[in-house]
Amino acid sequence: LETINVLKNISQEYEWETMAQILREPVLTSELQYSCGVLQQARDFLSIDVRQEIGFDWGSCAWRQCGAKADAQESLAELYNSIGFF
Repeated sequence: LETINVLKNISQEYEWETMAQILREPVLTSELQYSCGVLQQARDFLSIDVRQEIGFDWGSCAWRQCGAKADAQESLAELYNSIGFF
């Protein structure tokens, strides 16, 4: 959440290059994906309902309900592709 707040603040200052750089950092790419994967596989700690909410990768959810992981991936892609448009 701290990173999202930083992005919000720098967008208000129109710092598009900095925003693009932050969107490419591990906290919103590999670390986010890894964390979602760990949570989805945590069968001993999380119920099936909770793990289904986490869901699947954006590109592999097919006909299933995609879940939060795919939503995050899609949102970050849309944000990255729209930097500076608004």
